[in-house]
Amino acid sequence: MLPAGRRSSGIRLRPGAAAAVLGLPASELRDLRVPLEQVWGAGPDRLVESLAVASPPRRLELLATAVSQRRAAPDGLVAAAAQRLARPRTRVAQVAADLGVTDRPSTRTFYEQAFGWRVHDHGPAYSGIAAPDGEGEVGGLNPGAAPSADGPLVLPFSEDLDATVTAVLAAGGTVVAGPYKFPGGRRFEFTDRSGNRLGVFADPCGAPDRAPPGAPLATVSSCPSPSCRPAPRTTSRPSGASASGPRSR
Repeated sequence: MLPAGRRSSGIRLRPGAAAAVLGLPASELRDLRVPLEQVWGAGPDRLVESLAVASPPRRLELLATAVSQRRAAPDGLVAAAAQRLARPRTRVAQVAADLGVTDRPSTRTFYEQAFGWRVHDHGPAYSGIAAPDGEGEVGGLNPGAAPSADGPLVLPFSEDLDATVTAVLAAGGTVVAGPYKFPGGRRFEFTDRSGNRLGVFADPCGAPDRAPPGAPLATVSSCPSPSCRPAPRTTSRPSGASASGPRSR
């Protein structure tokens, strides 16, 4: 609240514009009152002095001029996202999927709800994934890894495939194939809230041998055939699996 007789002038930034104007993401200033000098350095001193003696209309002119001079070259992806988010009834997850970027909060929530994974946040660029009963990270979510229809299909293991289907649907995922039989058992494929496609498989022989959390996927033993006949166990990973874990866009 301003004291009686005091006036305030300001500029409203559209979504995605803060980084170009201020030089840092708006999330770093959320719920804070930060002096302009701490954001722009010593340069704004003269601007602050001019604003102190200017009339209200002149203050807006000074602010607009200062912002225009400091505005960085627009990022096409950010501009496209901001333009779409300005439309009514726009879903963040859909915009992220359309533009090939990540709505990481939604993605983290999905995997926590659907699989019980624990997500370790390491800042704006990466989140690590750990199993509920392990400390080591076995996968990750990052905004630079876009899924490809021709790329590997990550296949986490489930002890109850039908229950996992139910959990995926309840968490907001979409089943796109299966459940169906394949040489290693049964599996289904789904897309998460960000449009990433993964599969989940169940081995008819039971759970595959578990490696320590964080171990390379190639060291995990699996049942060699759906008939479960006695045979030497191999150290091959499930068909189409990737050691990198699920990735978000």
